[in-house]
Amino acid sequence: MKKLVFSLAIGAAVAAGSYNYSDAASTTNDENLVILQDSATAADYEAQFNRMWNDTKNFAAWS
Repeated sequence: MKKLVFSLAIGAAVAAGSYNYSDAASTTNDENLVILQDSATAADYEAQFNRMWNDTKNFAAWS
């Protein structure tokens, strides 16, 4: 399983990487974080998030 970790800043910037906004991430873990200040890149990430969010056919309900 892959994970896609990113944050969008209102379509203007993307923060992407393994950084998970925890105390351990900022003090002891080996993490990476790249901030991309580009609205086209942010739009691409937002589109990918929406594709993943709306993809219900490839996931089964948990019970």
